Amino acid sequence: MSTQSFRVLVVQSKITEAERVCGMLTHHGSGHLACFGSRLSDAGKRLQHERFDIVVLYQQSPDRSGFDILARLRQKARDVPIVVLTDSNDEQLRIAVVDLGADDFVIKDGATGDSLVRSLCRVIERSQIARALRARDAEAAQVSRVLTLGAMAAALSHELKQPITAIATYAEATIKRLDVSGARTERLIDNLRAIAQQAAHVDQILGGIRGYIGQSRLKRELVAVEDLIRHAVRLIEVKSHDLDVEVTVSVGANLPKVFCDPLQMQQLLCNLLDNAIDAAAYDSGNSRFVCVSAAQCAKQQIELRVEDNGPGIAPEIVESMFQPFATTKPEGMGLGLAISRAVVEAHHGDLAARTNDQGGATFSVRLPVAGCDEGGEAPQPHQTAGLVEANR
Repeated sequence: MSTQSFRVLVVQSKITEAERVCGMLTHHGSGHLACFGSRLSDAGKRLQHERFDIVVLYQQSPDRSGFDILARLRQKARDVPIVVLTDSNDEQLRIAVVDLGADDFVIKDGATGDSLVRSLCRVIERSQIARALRARDAEAAQVSRVLTLGAMAAALSHELKQPITAIATYAEATIKRLDVSGARTERLIDNLRAIAQQAAHVDQILGGIRGYIGQSRLKRELVAVEDLIRHAVRLIEVKSHDLDVEVTVSVGANLPKVFCDPLQMQQLLCNLLDNAIDAAAYDSGNSRFVCVSAAQCAKQQIELRVEDNGPGIAPEIVESMFQPFATTKPEGMGLGLAISRAVVEAHHGDLAARTNDQGGATFSVRLPVAGCDEGGEAPQPHQTAGLVEANR
């Protein structure tokens, strides 16, 4: 932040007090700070029509009315960090203002202009990092939702193709028989022709869906495998904590990078981790653990493994687990593993699964290292339907 300018709105009931704080901040801001004072009554309007990087609410001795002001500012500035500047050194007050949405609490007495500027910079940096992470997670969630719809459309297209064709065939055959018989069945023939036309129309729609899905392209880049794994583990840590499942990570040293679509690979790992956590939590009597590992298994391949100590793979789906709609979860759609395998294969890799000798299951993903795909050249984008929550 030392070379970046930012805009500060100082809010106080007395404009002279707000301007005094602005003067202190501007003096120590090294030319990288634009500060604006505002009365409480004008703050909401300014936040609606102007861009600010941070709001400083100066409350000399906050009371209940001060809490109400903070709550109103939080409503007006949902994405702008708010720092409460006060003369009161009260720990309970600090907790209260943070609970109400303040990002920090600074005691004015003893704070120099320079230390206050540094505090504001730290808050802004934290806010920018959090905003970037939220945007990244929102993008990943959106990609997952879109790919889920694409995957469901692909599966439905495949499943409906045969019965739709059969409807059209039977309708056409019936029309021919009625024509040959010479019976006075014009109305019936018209109805059958309408059935055949509608079946043909549905077939065209399904063909359009398949064509749209076929246009999906991977957005590949060079990615460190450890970064993919640790980001996926962070995304599922709330669930693992809630279900009391210990997740460990083991990554080999100096692994080469892979050339992949990072969002899809993170979603793939999240899917496998989500399955593994559910499996590990199946038996409440045992210690629950999931291990994610990565190692170079051949000169030109990296293997990622997700292992759990759950009940293993259900025998009834061993042969069909990678097929659409195969699931043992009551709420599962049974699309996840089929789509996950399609995504891995689109990256010229392989997805496999086995039940461990000591119980539990291991899902392994093998991917070519960067530069070893497609005969040593960076691979071209391949078609994929995407992936969603994996259900086994």
